[in-house]
Amino acid sequence: SLYLGNSSNIDTVPPILTFQSPESNIIYTSRSVYITFNVSEFADVSYTDLDDGRGRWTNVCNNCRSHNRLRSFKDGLNNLMFRSVDSFDNAGYVNISFYVDSKKPKITKTIPRSGFTSGFFDVWFIEENPSNLLLQYRSSSGDIQTSLVDIELECTQLPGTRDKYTCSHFIDLSSYNNQEIEYWFSLTDIANSMSSSKPIDLNVDTQSPIVNSLNYTRIGGRILFTINITEPNFDEIVYIDNSDSRPRERTLCSSLKNGICTKSITLNSASAQHNIDIIIRDEAGNTATRNILITV
Repeated sequence: SLYLGNSSNIDTVPPILTFQSPESNIIYTSRSVYITFNVSEFADVSYTDLDDGRGRWTNVCNNCRSHNRLRSFKDGLNNLMFRSVDSFDNAGYVNISFYVDSKKPKITKTIPRSGFTSGFFDVWFIEENPSNLLLQYRSSSGDIQTSLVDIELECTQLPGTRDKYTCSHFIDLSSYNNQEIEYWFSLTDIANSMSSSKPIDLNVDTQSPIVNSLNYTRIGGRILFTINITEPNFDEIVYIDNSDSRPRERTLCSSLKNGICTKSITLNSASAQHNIDIIIRDEAGNTATRNILITV
């Protein structure tokens, strides 16, 4: 920038910044990103964060024609405006937006942890920018099957967090009933960093308990239930008296004797009629439900 001869012509052209790095719309896997550029004339160069900078400018270099140094940026979106100012206070501006995703995804928990599955799976993970979540499983034949989890529909961001999610996913495992599978989740972020959960072996049970018979008799002030069940992976039988002021689950049987549950209960005498749900569960979470109306 200079005067031309004895004329009064003054430089009014702003410096031109030409960037090699960072590049707009690029995802960087490290917080350390090179700022590399050339300037058309000697200038002071600085930048501000248009989202979080609060109008403050960070100096990059003074009276420079080029620059090539690492600088640390925050994870997430960096929406920056660079400013170059020459000795005549002409200012040029360049906007560059890029992502930093330096943290590897982390799967913290999966369910089921052991035992049985009917096809329902849950996973918890930590990742601010999840891109792809897969449930993968292998049968005794060795073939690996993959099921895509819809992060938008099947995952929920935990309240008060930016990077913690829980997801519920179902796959039809009926063709593997009474077999064993090994399953795991694989999570990829927008920077293509991937993490997988520890493989877990499970037994598959997709069939609901079979209720062969359900009988009850009144003995004094008590009701005697006799329920015949076919279920190799039996868990429990509970009942809910919907006529109670506060209906809740109560246990009838936690084990069977020769496939039969026998248990007597006392019903609330405040009501003459009792609308009762009986729920039979197996260890995989499959259920069979019966509803009966008892008058006492």
